[in-house]
Amino acid sequence: MIGFEPHARDFSVANAIWLARCAKLSYESDNLINAELSKWGMSAECFESSINMQAFIASDESKVIVAFRGTESTQITDWLIDLDTRKSNSNLAAEAGSLGIWFDVHNGFFDGISSLWIDMADRITAAAEAEKPVWLTGHSLGAALAMLAAAKRLEDQLPVSGVYTFGSPRVGGAAFYSEMKKHHPFPNYRFVNHRDAVTRIPAFVSGYMHQGQVMYFDGQGGFHPNYDPYRPIIDFFVDLTARFRATFAGSIQDHSMSKYLELVEAAGADTIKQLGIPAWL
Repeated sequence: MIGFEPHARDFSVANAIWLARCAKLSYESDNLINAELSKWGMSAECFESSINMQAFIASDESKVIVAFRGTESTQITDWLIDLDTRKSNSNLAAEAGSLGIWFDVHNGFFDGISSLWIDMADRITAAAEAEKPVWLTGHSLGAALAMLAAAKRLEDQLPVSGVYTFGSPRVGGAAFYSEMKKHHPFPNYRFVNHRDAVTRIPAFVSGYMHQGQVMYFDGQGGFHPNYDPYRPIIDFFVDLTARFRATFAGSIQDHSMSKYLELVEAAGADTIKQLGIPAWL
């Protein structure tokens, strides 16, 4: 058994590797997802919503991992959702649940998780029978969906063991940030690669904020786990100068899930060697 740490309360390199590979795997076909996860002794159930959102639930005797697919440039529906930066209206928020924060989240991301959650919620709960830890992950759009899935479970008074995201956009505003900070006693790590432009949108100046502890990779691949993501003055200038700091090609390359996986594995090279984790992706 590969060394995932299902009950980890602090940052786990092994879990980061697992969840990065699951985030990358979410882009594949259902058949490949099932075939690859079976190599880890896990069973999987795949989901696709009416608006082309995709995710899978993987489980074994000790844990449940839920991975949400991110943005592919060939899928115009995904890009339209990414570019819809309005926040969800308060009527939808009133219908959505008890936390009262859904009015303060990105409208497109709200629609995305809502389209999947109607089918996934009960299946996650069933997979997590006997109180198995539930871990959430995703890349790009999938990272935003993973964060909202955590909010959905908290809203239903169900536990979340951890969220690791890669190249996440900002998901909501100050009210969402405050409520999640108050209610999420789980490990929440957000990986950012250097010039990744997606991590800068929607703009901080338009009322959006990030969640979780940022785990930053610099331009040389150096790993900085204590980088502070909540310095609004720095974020302000980053937003204003992002287009001048990086070429379009560079920002796209830095956003690649393959690149994130490469960086995570490099940061955890010693752990990979010790645990004998196979590079099956």
